[in-house]
Amino acid sequence: MDLDRLQVALRQRRISETLDLGLRIHQHWSGPVYRAWSATVLPAWIVILVATTPLDVPGLGPLLIWWLKPLWDRIPLFVISRAIFGATPTVREVLQRLPELWTRHLFGALFWYRFSPCRSLLMPVTQLEGLHGGAARTRRHVLGRGGELGGAIVLIL
Repeated sequence: MDLDRLQVALRQRRISETLDLGLRIHQHWSGPVYRAWSATVLPAWIVILVATTPLDVPGLGPLLIWWLKPLWDRIPLFVISRAIFGATPTVREVLQRLPELWTRHLFGALFWYRFSPCRSLLMPVTQLEGLHGGAARTRRHVLGRGGELGGAIVLIL
């Protein structure tokens, strides 16, 4: 991580400013985010829907798509996390990293964090920082202090 290449100003912000910054970042890099998301998530949705249609269980496909939402959320986070350091990944680079993006900490993401109201705030701890065990717990505790949880809950609703 080269802080000299950072595309946003580092400073402490109020939660409302942080949410606004997140929106502006997403707007700025929406092209790469949506290209990567369309090339990865939409085909996965189609596969799920095609695979579940013959099973004749009403709503199974949409339920699986909803359940796997933590995987879909990893694509924009990956693209933006690289873009703010001046290295916006191409669709090809995202596709190459897809197995790692979708399998890293998969069990926790789909089970005990699936219903966490602060999942969006804590997802970078495992995906970007690569922390696990005690280090991850400590980092999540630090991130969960103060008013940050309110903003995270708003994002997940």
